[in-house]
Parts: sequence; C-alpha cells; structure tokens
Amino acid sequence: MKKVIFAALVLLAAAPAMAQKGFEGTVVFGIEYKDLPAEMAAFESMLPDETVIKIKGDQSRTEQSMGMGMKQATIFDTKKNQGTLLLDMMGKKTAVEMSSDQMEKQRGDKAKDLDIQYIDGDVKQIAGFNCKKAIIKTEAGLEMELYYSEELPAGASREFKGLKGFPLEYTIASGPMKMKLTASSVKQESIDKSLFVIPDGYEKQTFEEFQKTMGAMMGG
Repeated sequence: MKKVIFAALVLLAAAPAMAQKGFEGTVVFGIEYKDLPAEMAAFESMLPDETVIKIKGDQSRTEQSMGMGMKQATIFDTKKNQGTLLLDMMGKKTAVEMSSDQMEKQRGDKAKDLDIQYIDGDVKQIAGFNCKKAIIKTEAGLEMELYYSEELPAGASREFKGLKGFPLEYTIASGPMKMKLTASSVKQESIDKSLFVIPDGYEKQTFEEFQKTMGAMMGG
C-alpha cells in the first residue's frame, strides 16, 4: 500500500509546473491513467481524477486530492526557478522546497532542448478553445502528443519551452505509467498571492530528507 502511495506521488509530482506570462486564472484538467502496474491498478480509485492549476504571472500552484484524505500541491516560481511540494498525508503536513535541478530529478527528465513538430490541419476544441496538435520529443528520447491553443498566451512553462501556445491536452510518462491531462475549463480570474507561500502548520523538509522519508516508505 505504501509503495502504491509513493508511486502515485512520483507520478503526480511529474505533472508540469506551468506559469504563463500575461495570464491569471484557473485551469482544471481531467486525468486519465494508462498502463498502470498491477499493484497500482488495484488502487486506481484512490488516484485523483482532476488537477487544478492556479496561475498568476510567473507563479503557479498545481493541486490534486487523493483518496484517504491525502492532498498534494506544487508551487512553482519560474522567475526564481524553484518550487515547493506541499503534502498533506492524513493530517501530517510537509513542505519540501526544491531547486529547479531537484524538480527535474524528481520528474526523471530534463525539460530543455525540445524538438517541437507542429502538425498542420489537426485541430480540435478543448474547453471552448481551438487547439492545434504538436509532437514534442525530449532530450531523453521521450515523445509526447500535445494540443495547444494560440488563443491563450504562451508562457514560461519549463516543460513546454518554445511552444507557440498554451497546452490544453498532453500525456506525462513516469516509468511504465502514463497520465493524460485534458483541460475541462479555463477561467481568467484574480488569484490570491497567498496561495504561493507555505501555509502555517507545515513542517519543512529538505529534498534529501524527503527522499529518505519516501525511501523508508518504499522499504515498508
């Protein structure tokens, strides 16, 4: 059971941190899971079926709720090039501050030197926006199919640097597991800056301490 929780946290932490210059609001993505290992498939109902991203200029906050009262949020600041992982696991609240390099290590792939191929003529509507298709190949050899909207501002997303619009559908791979995110709503609205700081009641851990804690869970 602990291994399932850890694997889910790794997969969810792999969700790209997005900040879009010129955009302030909330994007809600529905989540579909594919190719889950057998030990995770049995607990698929515990995995979140949506992720909510709050964006305010260079800052973003990505939130997911899991089963058994567990919640996770990732705060990312593209200007400072660092992030914070907030975990609430059945009342135990932990804040893990991470550098850009540490976040890349957590995701297992570097988000630079992307090869982006734009596909002409493949257009579909997502959350009320016209979206075009692109194929992205990473430095590590991973290939991702993505749909983006030029009606929303292209921004400072590390994962999709250079993309000509705002990604509204894409798939993340973490080992054998895949997670497909499709936007269900996009709302431009004012976002409170308090969402981008560590709340009261969270115990701070270094990235190294967090790795040891998760390693102990895997050993359990």
